[in-house]
Amino acid sequence: GEQWQLLTVDSWDDTHFKPTKTTLTASGSACSHISETTLNTYGLASSITEKGQNSACEDLTARQILFNYTDDGYFPNKITNAQSHETRFEYDMGFGAITKQTSPNDIVTTTLLDEIGRPLSVTTTGFPTQYIRYLVAGTHWMTRTTQAGSPTQAVYTDSLRRTIRSAIQGFDGTYEYVDKIYDNLGHLTKESLPYTVTPNYTEFGDFDALDRPGWRKLPHGLQSTY
Repeated sequence: GEQWQLLTVDSWDDTHFKPTKTTLTASGSACSHISETTLNTYGLASSITEKGQNSACEDLTARQILFNYTDDGYFPNKITNAQSHETRFEYDMGFGAITKQTSPNDIVTTTLLDEIGRPLSVTTTGFPTQYIRYLVAGTHWMTRTTQAGSPTQAVYTDSLRRTIRSAIQGFDGTYEYVDKIYDNLGHLTKESLPYTVTPNYTEFGDFDALDRPGWRKLPHGLQSTY
């Protein structure tokens, strides 16, 4: 028979136009999942409580996530999970970007930003530093990432920040590419398999009103219709 899921909004915050309590049910089951959220002054979650049931529809122990924010109330500087494990954050307040994250097991990730807020390096406890550089490649932007012990990677983006090519360097120094081609409406019409010299493409077409492809054709010619 027909299968469905139903999300019911049980309570609503009229100030921030957000649900504060929802109930999720589904076909074939009498069980439910309840989510309750409290909001701060800016409409951001102060806590999220999840209440689920097992296969016999018996209540499970509720799980709650708590959020603490910076003094201005915008950015979460501490998130505490149901096991009281804390993840802490520090920010560049000008860009709203995370510059330091400390996990519950004290693994620290530090990010250095450039003058416009882009990450230049990322250092994580126990790992070599990852370096990120931004270059102009013809009419596109290229973001190149290097890290000791890992292959050099590059991502090429167009003026709309869509990925048009990704590249990864092999042990012999040659690059393996994956290319993407879009139509004038932004639909992904071609995506190549990884290649070094000549690309072979998977193609997509006949997009509907929801931008879903009506068919897909693999490089060897097999075509599927949706």
